Amino acid sequence: MAFNFDQSKFMFRAKAGVQQAMASPDLVLVQVVAAIDDMDKVANLVSERLTEWYGYHYPEFKQADPAKFAKVVLALDKDNPAPAALAPIIGEQSAQLTCDRAKKSLGVYLSPPDLQAVREQAQTLLTLLNHREELVRYSDELATRLAPNLSHIAGASLAAKLIAQAGSLTKLASFPASPVQVIG
Repeated sequence: MAFNFDQSKFMFRAKAGVQQAMASPDLVLVQVVAAIDDMDKVANLVSERLTEWYGYHYPEFKQADPAKFAKVVLALDKDNPAPAALAPIIGEQSAQLTCDRAKKSLGVYLSPPDLQAVREQAQTLLTLLNHREELVRYSDELATRLAPNLSHIAGASLAAKLIAQAGSLTKLASFPASPVQVIG
């Protein structure tokens, strides 16, 4: 007896199966979490470069928060420092101290085009950090919608990371407790 194989029906069913598997919203969540991780890496690299680059111009200025550092780079005119421009970013006392130090800075003079390039780097960092925050909000919303119980217990961000680490919500749900403890 000969086997009758209809390739067109097979391909139609295979395509439908792949489309159904790829349409799963938890796979979108996995990609969003991966994008957030990628943006963290890129933002750290951009922040390190900005800190080093601006350090030539004003080495005395230190700020642990990359977003605040970038905002100060954009707002501070070292030749004519204005504490009022910095106060909303770093507070009045820090703004005054930063401006006083700027006047006595040992940093090198950066030409206007050089300083503009540094400021564009700062703006790039702020754009990356803002986009990352938007992705985190989206990830939290998606995790809350897909796994409301897990999000309530562990928090939306951790739920999203757990689902991403497992590969999908279905895979996470099928794990016994011990692997979940390990990936958590």
